[in-house]
Amino acid sequence: IKLKDQVLLEGEAATLLCLPAACPTPHISWMKDKQSLQSEPSVIIVSCKDGRQLLSIPRAGKRHAGLYECSA
Repeated sequence: IKLKDQVLLEGEAATLLCLPAACPTPHISWMKDKQSLQSEPSVIIVSCKDGRQLLSIPRAGKRHAGLYECSA
């Protein structure tokens, strides 16, 4: 999949999607700038029953800038 940079203004919302293609469904980890991410009020990680993982940033700020990755 060809990815592209996303640009947000402060206060805008963003949702990133990760859908692994493996069986059984692997454990997904989110990273920001090579550092492990955990769900918190400003960065919400949701596991869906169909195997998708969503990373949601309800109100983006300068501290959210960086390189986000999901890995299985």
